[in-house]
Amino acid sequence: MAASWASLASTPWSPPAVRTVVVCPHPDDEVLGAGGLIVHQRRRGIPVTIVAVTDGEAAYHVADREQLAVRRREEQRQALAVLGVGVDDVVRAAIPDGAVAEHEDELASLLGDVVEEGDLVVAPWEHDFHADHESCGRAARRVGREHGCTVVGTLVWGPVHTDPTIHPPGRLLRLALDDAACADRDAALAAHRSQIDAVVGLPVVIPELAQALDEPEELYVEVAAGDTTSQSFFEATYQRDGDPWDFATSPYERDRYRAVMDLIGGRRWKRIYEPGCSIGELTRLLATIGNEVTAADIAPTAVAAARERCRGYPHVTVDHAVIPDQLADGPFDLIVFSELGYYFNAGELAQLIDELVARLEAGGTLIAVHWTGTSPDHILSGAAVHDVIDGAAGLLARFQEVRPGYLLAEWERVQ
Repeated sequence: MAASWASLASTPWSPPAVRTVVVCPHPDDEVLGAGGLIVHQRRRGIPVTIVAVTDGEAAYHVADREQLAVRRREEQRQALAVLGVGVDDVVRAAIPDGAVAEHEDELASLLGDVVEEGDLVVAPWEHDFHADHESCGRAARRVGREHGCTVVGTLVWGPVHTDPTIHPPGRLLRLALDDAACADRDAALAAHRSQIDAVVGLPVVIPELAQALDEPEELYVEVAAGDTTSQSFFEATYQRDGDPWDFATSPYERDRYRAVMDLIGGRRWKRIYEPGCSIGELTRLLATIGNEVTAADIAPTAVAAARERCRGYPHVTVDHAVIPDQLADGPFDLIVFSELGYYFNAGELAQLIDELVARLEAGGTLIAVHWTGTSPDHILSGAAVHDVIDGAAGLLARFQEVRPGYLLAEWERVQ
């Protein structure tokens, strides 16, 4: 591994003695990312399931991709046999190589069927410098959170191409390997001849990748599967940077606020509710059109900042609250649901929306606005968030628009 990675502190790790699910974007990732771990678990008699996401048919520019896929599946079978995993313990997703991001929800659904509560889920780190790897990591984190699993991230391309100071990996776990485990890992990698001896051009397993396997250890990134909706995650984020998403300065955010206000600012509202208010930039604008405004955020640092911004508006209350457990009491005639929905899975979000609808008075308005980009912190896409809201009982869509970078929509409570 690169010197900058080798110098990072790591914690000695003893993997839990539980069923282990290893998510492999391509044949050979089971060895490069987790070969030693697989050997370690199988020696202990622990079942290991491999989710083979793609067949690796795009590794080289060849005319017959299916022929390459057949070869790589056989190489993976041989490698896994060395590591102690049989064909009956391999689940093949058959997602196109190079297009996992386009099938991320499909992969998450498949993993949801494979993973069981309490499993150890091993998948690529979400900044592993390969789009397929990163999509696998995001899907695994989502599913791990839903099933109460321990999730760790493997490192393949990240240490070769990335600077850990740019995308800090968090806590690194070091799995020590004995000579026998290292020998099994080497023998398993040797089965992937197509990646070691190039089919055309240069081989995929470049010297830097092979050198990582010279070490009698493997490094993993600790992934807190539920971290991105926890108070500790958000509070730590705000403590590092008082405005981590540039709500006060970003032109994108300013345009988003204008769009929301243009949509709802033509009348006076009796009671407005804004869950997930962050530092209060939009709250301060809502204060100009509402007789009573209740805002809330999960992070105490953000709450303090929002209260300071709204200090001149005595009719504004900013609460410290964990959403959805501590929702404000209704009824409200306007609820603004902004940049919040992606932090929940579909089931959790549907329940939250039902709770918000119950707090809307008849004829009341729900506004939602969400970014259309992607983030490893997000469980759902912005489009998926709005689809969930659109399917909620008691809401009638009044306005929906795709703007540059975000979705803006309005619903009315009709029952």
